[in-house]
Amino acid sequence: MHKSKWLYFDGARSQRALISALRQCAFDADSGRGFEVIYRSGDRLRSKFIERIATREAVTDPFGFTTEFETVRYATTVFDLHMVINLPYQYVLEVGLPPRSLRPLIAALESALDQVTVKEADLALLHVFGELKKSSPAAKVTRIKASQLRLTAESEAKVELVSIKDAHKDFVKAFGTAAKIDKLRIENAFGTGVGITEIARNGLVGHDPSVDDEVRSFMLGYLAANYERGESRTTEG
Repeated sequence: MHKSKWLYFDGARSQRALISALRQCAFDADSGRGFEVIYRSGDRLRSKFIERIATREAVTDPFGFTTEFETVRYATTVFDLHMVINLPYQYVLEVGLPPRSLRPLIAALESALDQVTVKEADLALLHVFGELKKSSPAAKVTRIKASQLRLTAESEAKVELVSIKDAHKDFVKAFGTAAKIDKLRIENAFGTGVGITEIARNGLVGHDPSVDDEVRSFMLGYLAANYERGESRTTEG
């Protein structure tokens, strides 16, 4: 399953200025980190962040002699900055195959680009599914994960609802439409026979590689349309 992470990005500058700033922070061996601009096309800028990671390990032989070894690897994170039409200097940040933590990437972007603001999405997943179903009538939710479901003034629940038919309908019946959902599993999200699509509240999407373009088109459209609603929270990586 291919994964992508979607965030809001206030670049405080034009695409051309972003490219110039990233190129000024190109990867070099001395610092062990930096960016490489891959290409730009219209409203899309693709780049990658490269980071040198060195780890040391001590090995002790049977005679008590200890030797230290250093292992070096290079982590590469590819990301796209999509311009939001009619919102100058506002972008949607797409991170392909996101690492466990985005802290290094975000810290590097903040260092290279003054005044940049990265915000993690806080998606209203029931609304997301409603918008998705407009163009994919066959889409159906088969699993829902939710937490912080208020039962009483003193108690809240964390649930995982699984259905072979319509988890969305059953969840709404039990908890209402205002409940916050952490994750949805959807069948036929972008047509039949393309596997499962999973969408998390924090903007992490898992999907079959064959619908990569469809997922990108939907997420860009949805996030751009909801950019001004404040549907976001500052990311913690």
